[in-house]
Parts: sequence; structure tokens; C-alpha cells
Amino acid sequence: MIFVRAFDLQEDPAISPDSTLGKAVTYLINQAEPLQLNLEDARVPIHNNHAEQDLRHVAIGRKNYMTFASEKGGEVAARLYSLVISAKHAGLDPEAYVRELLSAVSMTPDKEIAKLTPWAWAEAHPEYRI
Repeated sequence: MIFVRAFDLQEDPAISPDSTLGKAVTYLINQAEPLQLNLEDARVPIHNNHAEQDLRHVAIGRKNYMTFASEKGGEVAARLYSLVISAKHAGLDPEAYVRELLSAVSMTPDKEIAKLTPWAWAEAHPEYRI
């Protein structure tokens, strides 16, 4: 197994821990548990690129957040960002979903509010999928 070989390399006196290879081996050993999970279950992604891409919009817009004028406005914007990103992950057209959601939310009883989540909406309204 790759981790056994990494432990062997770490013990090799010819490989300095400060060398590029030594640092790579140390990194591999330190990350053994999450990497092993990826090897055991191929559905687990080895990267978090999708999450970073989703957060990129938030980071880029930081200066724009000053225009919210209040803490409450910032909280509303954060919820809206979350809703739009969730809609994208559910395979929905975010603009169409939010537009329909805003008209449906006032007519939906509290006990049925779960039907308005992006995943439930995508299942019930396939016409909004992209």
C-alpha cells in the first residue's frame, strides 16, 4: 500500500525531512486518513474545488457588502447567496428558482415549507433544471 511505502521512505536515512521528497512524504503520512477515505469510497472527492468556486463569489463581493447598510441586510444577502448556490447544486436555474420561490413562499403553509428547498423543488419541477 502507498502509506506503507511512505512510512518506509520516512525512515530512510538518505532522505532528509527538510528535502522536497521528505516534505512530500510527511504530508502524505499526515493526510493518510482523509486520503484513505477517498481510496475506500470513490464517491468522496479528493479535492474541494466546487466549494472553493462557490465561495469565490463571496470573497470577490466583499467590498460590495458595505452597501448593505446594516447587519440585517448582510444577513439577508448571506441567505440569498446560500439559496442561489444550493439551487445551482440542485441543478436548477437559480434566477427562475428564486423568482418562483418568492411568489410561492407566502402561499405555502409552514408544515410544507420543505417542499421549497432547491432539492425538493428540482424533483417536483423538472422544467426548472438546467
